[in-house]
Amino acid sequence: KRFADAALLYEKYLDQNQTKDAYLKITRALLEIRNYEKVFNFGSAGVEKYPEEIQLKKNTAIAAYATQKYAEAAKYYSQVPDSMLSVNEMENTARSFQMVKDDANSMKYFEKVVKAEPARSSIYMELANGFFRDKKFDEAAKYYEAKAKADTTNEIAWRYLGFSHYQFRENADSIAANPNFKNNQ
Repeated sequence: KRFADAALLYEKYLDQNQTKDAYLKITRALLEIRNYEKVFNFGSAGVEKYPEEIQLKKNTAIAAYATQKYAEAAKYYSQVPDSMLSVNEMENTARSFQMVKDDANSMKYFEKVVKAEPARSSIYMELANGFFRDKKFDEAAKYYEAKAKADTTNEIAWRYLGFSHYQFRENADSIAANPNFKNNQ
């Protein structure tokens, strides 16, 4: 439980010998004491030397997210298999992509979060709003409806559920009315 002391010893050890094990242990010790800046620095250096080491990428991603380096967090998190990520870490991955305006990947990870833990109804609005922005009104309606059922007093979810159904219907009608539609497929 003396993680601060261990981190100091591994820091000195890394001056002499940059082994994969040393990078893993120093980043773990620094994560325990929440020294995220150092975790990120050592983790980045370790990943550069050992690019195949997944746990090191995960530790670096956690630190990058904690220090609001969202581009780096998204990069490292996306290289970690989903099986190694907790639901919170998948949500952090989604939020990292969201912060760097990569909506496609953000939505992909938000969907993984609600698939793994359907009780996270706050994520439903993230998904619904994203699909609505992308004019995928049928998908948006699905998540607005899920949010409205989870929180029956959420007026915004009910309102946008109606807008989604209306927009989906409008799009379907305009597609059906377009004689060139079959030629455009």
